[in-house]
Amino acid sequence: MKSYQDKELVAKIDAYLAEHRDEIVEDLKKLVSQKSVRQDPTADCPFGDDVRKVLELGKAMAIDHGFEAEIYDGNMYALARSGEGDKTIGLFSHLDVVPEGNGWMGKPYEPFEYKGLLIGRGVEDNKKAAIQSMYVMQMIRELGIPFSSRIQLYMGGAEETGMEDLQQFVKSHPMPDFSLVPDSEFPCCVCEKSSAGFAAKAGRKFNQITDFSGGIAQNVVPDLAHVTLKADEALEAALKAN
Repeated sequence: MKSYQDKELVAKIDAYLAEHRDEIVEDLKKLVSQKSVRQDPTADCPFGDDVRKVLELGKAMAIDHGFEAEIYDGNMYALARSGEGDKTIGLFSHLDVVPEGNGWMGKPYEPFEYKGLLIGRGVEDNKKAAIQSMYVMQMIRELGIPFSSRIQLYMGGAEETGMEDLQQFVKSHPMPDFSLVPDSEFPCCVCEKSSAGFAAKAGRKFNQITDFSGGIAQNVVPDLAHVTLKADEALEAALKAN
């Protein structure tokens, strides 16, 4: 019988998750509380000190959960390992986030629960994946679930800005035999293979628009946009009318 068809085992898993619900939430809050937007490189990290700090926090949390963990290649990413076997299953997450932007219900790095949801920058994308993976590894160990492979949790530092961390990981380590990427639950994200950016230039100068801007990063949905227009009585009248 396959493990997911074992009703008794599934019930044990559900009970385990319910029992550890508060711990899972608190661990996620702790990870979200560390701002981890990429900054200018420092001597200690090519992605800035905030990313270094979150990788150190991820490593420390993995060790607290009883796993071997280390940071590699000049503080570009962290790996946590569990189990034994000839094959390796990779769980891929990232701890960096996009800029926080505006319009939050509270402070983006002071996460709080609201109507059954946890609110904070990085909760969904993608710090939850690191916490989920740690508890999966812990649950397999503590429940004695039959498992014959090693598990390796990857915690990246530059997924949002170029993925140089993953490029270096591929150079430095053998790839897992099988990998899972729990990065968001939306279909377009699950199926996402790449992204594209472009610059556009008008064939002629705008007559009334002197300046236009919006968004704080290429991979963030803009929350605000600004436009500066030349004074024009007809345009002003039309805007007031609407």
